[in-house]
Amino acid sequence: MKRSPCLLALIFFAFQTVSVGAQTSELEPNDIAGQASALLLNNTGYGSIEKPNDIDWWKVTTNSDGKLDITIQNTGNVGAIHVELYDSSFYTILDSVTVNENTVQTMHADGLGAGTYFIKMKGAAAIDTASYIISNTLIAVTGPNDKEPNDMWWFGPHTPIQLSDTVYGHIGYNHNGKIDKDDYFSFTTPADGNLYLTFNNGSNINSMEFNLGDSLNNGLLASFNDPGQSKTMEQQGLRAVPTLFG
Repeated sequence: MKRSPCLLALIFFAFQTVSVGAQTSELEPNDIAGQASALLLNNTGYGSIEKPNDIDWWKVTTNSDGKLDITIQNTGNVGAIHVELYDSSFYTILDSVTVNENTVQTMHADGLGAGTYFIKMKGAAAIDTASYIISNTLIAVTGPNDKEPNDMWWFGPHTPIQLSDTVYGHIGYNHNGKIDKDDYFSFTTPADGNLYLTFNNGSNINSMEFNLGDSLNNGLLASFNDPGQSKTMEQQGLRAVPTLFG
């Protein structure tokens, strides 16, 4: 959920696809994550599960929040390949597939923050061997991101803004096992008066909540925006205070 103050506009889940380009071969040894072969972003690699119990690790580094697709083509005809996708924390399997002989499967991991992701490949059975082609596509979020960390208010990290600013950001993305659930911004009102706030939910999928509070932790305004919805609200009779948070 997004907690945001003055004239906040959020744009995310606007996607663009980048075409596949250069090709890479695996580099042995790559049997552990620390030896993972580098797969260039939006590109293709080649490798093989050469012997029983062989493991191949690959890694790909994304440069934007978005959705990461990993496609595996099993070009062999004697064994299946089991594939798992991890982030850098290795706490959770983001997606997994088993790719049978002469077939193609794609893993999909949406809501990923920019970072390095790891792919573990091995025979589906201990005796399985196979050759394969691996490719990746990042469907990136467009629009500027907010500066992190800004997950707390008052004494915690938050983003100061000017009263008349328009602010853009991303929310809800996975960064190494941690979901970016809240963004906080602060601004100062120089005089008593009425405050107008416009909140724009740039997602076509998810709803968002926006809140405004003062430095005494008093809740002033709340807006629940459906996908694609924009709302303008007014806070009347607002006294000048050092800082407002949202």
